[in-house]
Amino acid sequence: MFENLGSIASFVALLAQVVILIASLTRTTDKATDAKTIALEAHEKIALLRAEFMLYREKVAAEYVNRDLLREFEERLTKAIDRVVERIDGMADNRRRSDHV
Repeated sequence: MFENLGSIASFVALLAQVVILIASLTRTTDKATDAKTIALEAHEKIALLRAEFMLYREKVAAEYVNRDLLREFEERLTKAIDRVVERIDGMADNRRRSDHV
């Protein structure tokens, strides 16, 4: 009876090692699943941030174009006002000359 005791002890030790290995694999699988979930959430956040950034870029581009158009309009208006002032000055000069003659 005691002669098989060594074989039984070896088998129990081997069985314990298998159980430890299975537990380790289970923990590793759980960690891998958690990591995959975190990675998927990160990819979703990246997609959202990318979309938000594209909208922001479009908004900035639209505002930039509007500012350029506003600057051009201001320049044209300033030039037009300057021309009106020159005409008024010219008419005033002509009136002064005609008054002195």
